[in-house]
Amino acid sequence: MIVLFEKYPLLGKTLPYVSLGNFPTPVVKLERLGGDIGVANLFVKRDDVSGEVYGGNKIRKLEFLLGKALRDGRREVMTFGAAGSNHALATAVYSKKVGLACISILMPQPNARYVRKNLLMSARFGAELHHCDGPRSMRIRAIVIIVKHMMTRGCSPMVIPFGGTNVTGTIGYV
Repeated sequence: MIVLFEKYPLLGKTLPYVSLGNFPTPVVKLERLGGDIGVANLFVKRDDVSGEVYGGNKIRKLEFLLGKALRDGRREVMTFGAAGSNHALATAVYSKKVGLACISILMPQPNARYVRKNLLMSARFGAELHHCDGPRSMRIRAIVIIVKHMMTRGCSPMVIPFGGTNVTGTIGYV
């Protein structure tokens, strides 16, 4: 059980949630770096160890966002980002873990090793990748996919905004 629900048990009954990460993550003192820059008490929160397959702070948001998708009976989610988006990759990884399909609408980003790695990993985890020219074409592509799914499947994907940043996702940082 997460600390938020321990402190406020009624929230645990009303907020959508699915456990995805290994929390709490450790806080580590950076003595050597702190000494090098003259800061005696320099600490870092190790969210990089929050997940077995893929770590990072995005998992905190996805616990609530994917929890909402599951609670609402959705079968798939749609999210947005740049080609090498860590959020899009995390959404692909954890959607697959909870049995949801993932659609990623992506805009161009300069080629780099991590961009290629994130795209390959997203594909490996089954994300449906759509590459667009920019924000306008991303919106159009999203609308087309939503309408197509409504017509052919009778339901639409739950839309998760860029970075998972909305009220539901932000609860993950409380």
